[in-house]
Amino acid sequence: MTLQQHQITILAVIACLVALLIPALVYQQLQFAPKLKATERAVAEFKPTALQVPSSAWQPVSLRLPVTPQQPQAVPAMAGAAATPALAIPSAPPLQAPTVSFILSDGGKDMAIINGAVLKVGDRYQDWQVTRIERTRVLLTGRKGPLWLTLQ
Repeated sequence: MTLQQHQITILAVIACLVALLIPALVYQQLQFAPKLKATERAVAEFKPTALQVPSSAWQPVSLRLPVTPQQPQAVPAMAGAAATPALAIPSAPPLQAPTVSFILSDGGKDMAIINGAVLKVGDRYQDWQVTRIERTRVLLTGRKGPLWLTLQ
């Protein structure tokens, strides 16, 4: 390698370093501040704080599923009324469509909470089967046909 080729190689290496160094210095000096809406700014400036809960505030909780209705209560007899049974039998609650309270959409691990039950695609709830879980709604199918539940 001749002296001239050696100098050209050194100049090429220096030129490459300068070509990388100048944009890096310019980028460091400039600050690009995007124009954010108020809600986007609030999210960008969010700083979580630690939640301090004293141990005396904790209470043991035990849950049993399914939740059963209360036992019938005695009904006082009215004076002069015909003999009535000692217990009043509560009427069955009217059937209501299931409601979605939470949806977790995480790729292939989508889950939804429907009337307090955590369900995924393919699970059954009462007479319904969870067919599809989307970001804001859940599709149930059953004998009555398809039923779309939207997140409340």
